[in-house]
Amino acid sequence: MRRTDRRWAALLILIGSLLPAPFASSAPDIKVVQSGKATTALIAVPGRGFGTAFCIDSQGVFVTNEHVIRGLRRGMPVLLVLNPAQKDERVIITRVVKYDRTTDLALLVADAKYHNKPYPVLKIGKTDKLVETQEVIAFGYPFGTALRVSRRDFPAISVNVGRITALRRNRDSSLASVQLDAQVNEGNSGGPVLDDKGEVVGVIKEGIPGRGVNFAIPAELVREFVNPVEIMFAPPVLSTKTRHKQVQLEVMVIAVDEPEQDFDVSIEFKVEGLEPRTVQAKRSKDGVYRVMTTLVPKNKNKLDLRQATFTATVKKSGETLATQRGLINLDGSPEAVGTAKRPNDSPPVALPTHPPTKLPDGQAEFDEPSRVIELPESAAQHVVGGAGRYLLMHLKASRKVVVLDLTKGEPAFEVTNVADDVLIAAGREQFVLVFPGQTLMQRWSFETQKREKVARVTTPGPVRLAIMGENSKGPLLIAGRSAQLYDLKTLKRSAIEGRVIGEQGSHPAVIRVSADGRVFTAIPSGIGPVAYGRMLIADGRTHIQSFGGTSHAYRWAQPTADGRLMLMKDGFRIYNSQLQLVETKSLNKWTTYATVDPRWFIAARFEALDRQGNWVTRVNFCTVANRQVVHTYTGLREIAPVRDYNTRASIEMKLHRALPHLYYIPWADLLVTLTWDRKRVFIRRFNLVEALNATGIDYLFIQSVPPTTADAGKRFKYKVEVVSKSDKLTYQLESGPEGMTISPKGVVSWKVPANTPPEPQSVIILVTDGEGQEVFHTFDLHINAKQGVVRVKGGPAD
Repeated sequence: MRRTDRRWAALLILIGSLLPAPFASSAPDIKVVQSGKATTALIAVPGRGFGTAFCIDSQGVFVTNEHVIRGLRRGMPVLLVLNPAQKDERVIITRVVKYDRTTDLALLVADAKYHNKPYPVLKIGKTDKLVETQEVIAFGYPFGTALRVSRRDFPAISVNVGRITALRRNRDSSLASVQLDAQVNEGNSGGPVLDDKGEVVGVIKEGIPGRGVNFAIPAELVREFVNPVEIMFAPPVLSTKTRHKQVQLEVMVIAVDEPEQDFDVSIEFKVEGLEPRTVQAKRSKDGVYRVMTTLVPKNKNKLDLRQATFTATVKKSGETLATQRGLINLDGSPEAVGTAKRPNDSPPVALPTHPPTKLPDGQAEFDEPSRVIELPESAAQHVVGGAGRYLLMHLKASRKVVVLDLTKGEPAFEVTNVADDVLIAAGREQFVLVFPGQTLMQRWSFETQKREKVARVTTPGPVRLAIMGENSKGPLLIAGRSAQLYDLKTLKRSAIEGRVIGEQGSHPAVIRVSADGRVFTAIPSGIGPVAYGRMLIADGRTHIQSFGGTSHAYRWAQPTADGRLMLMKDGFRIYNSQLQLVETKSLNKWTTYATVDPRWFIAARFEALDRQGNWVTRVNFCTVANRQVVHTYTGLREIAPVRDYNTRASIEMKLHRALPHLYYIPWADLLVTLTWDRKRVFIRRFNLVEALNATGIDYLFIQSVPPTTADAGKRFKYKVEVVSKSDKLTYQLESGPEGMTISPKGVVSWKVPANTPPEPQSVIILVTDGEGQEVFHTFDLHINAKQGVVRVKGGPAD
């Protein structure tokens, strides 16, 4: 030992002799520790983080914090890992049953296919006998996966012994919070706190890192939260050809502390034009209630399937304990909202299978890093077409529409003698000029640069909007007092059946469309609150459903390229294809924009560069697969606020109105901006992978978007596209339906059994690179009982 080491040792001994003796303490009962370890699970929420949960019922009912799963809604999947880093490690899928932000508690239940054996459970104890200095044990997973031994494994559980340091009470003397000094950190949230009997006396909620001051939710509040009986039922998605066939329905009854006994479980179906009918579900060995039935019996009457609803009820001794109401989905997208108590009770909606989006091949044809196109005047409006290649700008004073070729960085051609009231809509190969005053429209070709066809507009006026997908062959939507779809080839009313959203009354609707032209969104302007509407074009007809809502003056929802996500005014509020809200905290206070590529979207916001008030624009490049930010670009001063020219507030108002002045074109490696007066166009070369390599940081992310449906009786295949700095990648199927496999090259394969019930199948894939980095890829696969692929009319496959 060196001399300095001896001095420090002596000083430590001296200090130690001055400290009071610690409390005498014996090791916790080994059975209590083993019980806590066996019942406490690691929560992994892809793109959000990690937390802890514990089991309270043998059917796989888990408790955690609401803030751990915040942003997920009822019925959405959550991955749990039991006994991580052990030989009996088990990865399961649970579903959100309910949550409460006030108490910060959430309830999860394991999917039926994971009910092959009972789960070990913890008993919820009482806190009336708790006293300060009493010893307790906290279980959990601090720092998520940071403490794992190998990057390929999950971390082992952490067990920390501590003491109760305070019992915080409300004015009525009820216990509000249990304060303890056990060492817990981020990731412990949702973990159990046990007494010496092994009973739960609290749930870890929050604390002050490194201070030994942590708080747990008292057991009484946990018992009040979980005691009511809950019901989970997701009706199958039916097609027009399979709605008369028998299907198996599954109902899960969550009844904690109830003895294993049969409840009276019934499901009532109501279809407009038929008498209501009720079926009884019987309890299976795994605790799930099942029944085989036909949801829509054959009938000669013309039925309104938009009004097909269900009511699932749980009774005991004649007393109703729980009820769930909702819609029966036809072809994955009902036309009415239904009678669900809460928006998250609505049945899931899946996008039908369709051919992959086609994107052009090519790159920028100019040599410079960037080009600027100066226009003689400010454009009155602008539209993107040609799958992002062309930018069409209406110069009202010059009475012309200028078509810019962004890949060449120069004007391509002009359309002259254009009326002031022209409306522009652009697709993949053609664009349409609509003249409301003349009730005429013209179709033009990007390739020949010539007018191809002229036709009358039959939409009742005044016409205020014309729109279609920038990478589609239609349909063209023209909105006046009502909205109509037009066939791009004939310029006549489309043969697509069903109601069309977007009528332009005293408060015109704000309408957006996906690049492939098959998903339209609309929301009325004017006074709120109002709901959003999504119109999906599939199988030759429209399907309309409401979702979300807002009272904000500026409102819009932009579908991503294939309509998989709905991007809202508030960047962190994003709706998925099932119209469920999936919050993305990393995009809070950002404005999101779709790209022409279904794999990507971007988000932008302004930040101060210096104290003199100069601003820059920051752009996040995000994957659609899991809404991950993979790179941030800083610059684009031309669209940032400038002193004495525009204000940050006015520009953000334009952003909120979804007047895009920023475009990312992945297939051409271009980043395009328009100044706010629409007089200059900046075209920059931008290759995302080159930008990532320039940072010197390792990267790993999922680029591909998975299919949403699989056909019963057919082979399902999906190639996971990964972008990584490392060329060594390993793929592992963490969870999926029985028989599903993944190859060493990332190809998912599954021979879907013909009798597979039409319920969502959760898939979780773990990808690891040569540096030990890992990323989860999760998605739900909806089973389509109808043979063959649903063709999408008006999309790029036509």
